[in-house]
Amino acid sequence: MKNLRMAVAALAVLVLAALTGTAEAQVGYTQYTNNGSTATVVNKLAIWSSGTFTVATTGSTTGVAGIVINGAGTTGNPTVVSFGVAYCVFDSTPTAGDYVQASTSTGGNCHDAGASEPTSGDIIGRVVNATAVGGNYPVAVNITPGASSGAPSFSAITSGTNSSATMTVGSGGTITVSGTGINNATQLGSVGANYYKTVGGAVAMASFGGL
Repeated sequence: MKNLRMAVAALAVLVLAALTGTAEAQVGYTQYTNNGSTATVVNKLAIWSSGTFTVATTGSTTGVAGIVINGAGTTGNPTVVSFGVAYCVFDSTPTAGDYVQASTSTGGNCHDAGASEPTSGDIIGRVVNATAVGGNYPVAVNITPGASSGAPSFSAITSGTNSSATMTVGSGGTITVSGTGINNATQLGSVGANYYKTVGGAVAMASFGGL
């Protein structure tokens, strides 16, 4: 469904651009105040910062507002396209039809994320074509929030209930309980925990037959 929505949205934007004869036919945009200390930049990505717009950074893989097309700077209201066709400066030459994400090498730039839909990070849209205008390339913008990149580390997990996930400890891996930590389990080696006995708090033997 996500791929279908992206395809329909991109098609709608491209049709509008063809009908109007311009690659900057904006179907929708947002307009709020520029950040007073960190300027927005025309043809670059913008993010929210304390209720204002500022240029995206290399760490802005999520939370992207759109592409700035005018009114950039530290004062006034920029026009930030979040849906429509807008030109963006890329960190390398893009390929028509590829997905677009925020660059992690040059702050504010767009990045060609390839032909396959990214599994993490915001999707900015799709590359319209590889014909540059002033060093910028047209993007069919349709901001789609993505999942946060990567899985959280064990130290970031505090509590919770999961009834479907399976944790696999591969060769060399170990789950260790330290201090007063407790590892509760209903089975040990596919044998119900009720068949085991403990001595001094440690598992001593399997208690089959009521032993």
